[in-house]
Amino acid sequence: MYKRAAELGDTIAQYRLGVMYENGQGVEKSSKKAFEWYKKAAEQGEVDAQYRLGVMYECGEGVEKSFEQAAKWYRKTAERKETIESYNRGLMYEKGLDVEQNFEQAAEWYRIIAEEKAAIELDEQHINSNLNPSSDLKFDNNSTTMGLDENFHLMAEDDELPF
Repeated sequence: MYKRAAELGDTIAQYRLGVMYENGQGVEKSSKKAFEWYKKAAEQGEVDAQYRLGVMYECGEGVEKSFEQAAKWYRKTAERKETIESYNRGLMYEKGLDVEQNFEQAAEWYRIIAEEKAAIELDEQHINSNLNPSSDLKFDNNSTTMGLDENFHLMAEDDELPF
């Protein structure tokens, strides 16, 4: 039932098939196959699959244990959930959906999305700087401030929200 839809790229079906393989529900239990289906769904933005992928990397189930990969997928999960919640709140105020229409409140929630995205980009630059000391993220040893190169941005026009 799910397999055909999953093979056609349906992310929910891919996630459900991963659950089935992970738990042995109607199929032979296989952490490796569960991982493969979770990964397909996660790479397309399916938030529950992203979380399960993080767990599998953390525990080494169906894949070699990697805390770095686990953190990556947990971060994507958190980013996606927080962004969706902020976007939905902003949309409610913008459209007046069960609340009084208020463009200022909508703008505030959309600003939160931009700040979340900036924080995630900053965190990724920090992680990369630890892996690559020649990174553009530089810390001043004499203060708690940091300098970012001119390419750092909150949300560029070509950035897409993950929903």
